[in-house]
Amino acid sequence: MVVNPFACINDGMLDVMWVHDEAWMGLLGVAGLLDKAKKSGSTHVYDESCTFMRGKQIKMTYVGQRDKKMPTNGWGEQLLGIDGEDLRFTNQLTFDCIPNNIEFFFDSKTYFKDHKSFTD
Repeated sequence: MVVNPFACINDGMLDVMWVHDEAWMGLLGVAGLLDKAKKSGSTHVYDESCTFMRGKQIKMTYVGQRDKKMPTNGWGEQLLGIDGEDLRFTNQLTFDCIPNNIEFFFDSKTYFKDHKSFTD
């Protein structure tokens, strides 16, 4: 299944698919959208419920809820789920693409010993 067919892993760009149709909101809506992408061969890209964006830097600003007046103390903390991770923010988030910059954490001593590499 290809959720964002415009994405390319090595082009130095961030790719975002934004679901703005309230009918797709929530866990069942997301599951339905993923099912639609799987069954239709990614033709959901032509559906008006999704917007696709890309760039080297993407800035997201929360402007509130449709047809609701902003409370006097603001909208408060917002939650954005990305790839299973919860990001909490108040007003905006900025994402930067930093090509060739992936960090890995692993126990190198055990790894190289188990694979008989670089041993004494």
